[in-house]
Amino acid sequence: AADEDPEALAYLHRSLWRLGEPTGMTPYTGTDPLTTLVELAERCRGSGFLTLTPDRDGVMRRIPLVARYADGFYPSFVLQGVCAFLGVPPAQVRLEPGAIVLAGARRPGEAAARDIRIPVDERGCMRIQFTGPWGAMRHYNFSDVYLGPDDPELAELWEDELAGRIALVSDISTGSADMGQVPIDELYPLSGVHANGVNTILTGDFIR
Repeated sequence: AADEDPEALAYLHRSLWRLGEPTGMTPYTGTDPLTTLVELAERCRGSGFLTLTPDRDGVMRRIPLVARYADGFYPSFVLQGVCAFLGVPPAQVRLEPGAIVLAGARRPGEAAARDIRIPVDERGCMRIQFTGPWGAMRHYNFSDVYLGPDDPELAELWEDELAGRIALVSDISTGSADMGQVPIDELYPLSGVHANGVNTILTGDFIR
């Protein structure tokens, strides 16, 4: 727990997002957080929480995008990743009634910036638009991607395949406990929930 590790606690406070007081929104509050290695976190472009909150029937339909911590906020893994991809620093993220706004968002290679208004509920949760069953998204063997640079020809193929996209790395090996129920599947890899959350924001295919 971060509260038992002064270095981790200091990192959490350094990396908080200062978003001001939300109006009409009561985000979840983070307590007793478990952090990754600080040495690793500080070499990343950012970090975010992975907590998912199912609805009362146990089905995961939504994802919290921000959580209160100490005197600031922490973004979810989904929001952090999207903001990094779209070049939106924390200072350009606004909490508004019924929405989280990413001001000045710009996809890699795009000249024009635009604001993305993400509809959220009173807890700051976004409804996820699932693209379909697990096989609906493209999947790659991580070892193939990792070893690709050793072969110039393969490296060029991977660059063409993945350039301008977000790739999520996760363990979905047989026996993994990181599974849950979603509207389209009773046993779905939870990494796919985060992937569909990212896709929902990038496509703007929001459920209101």
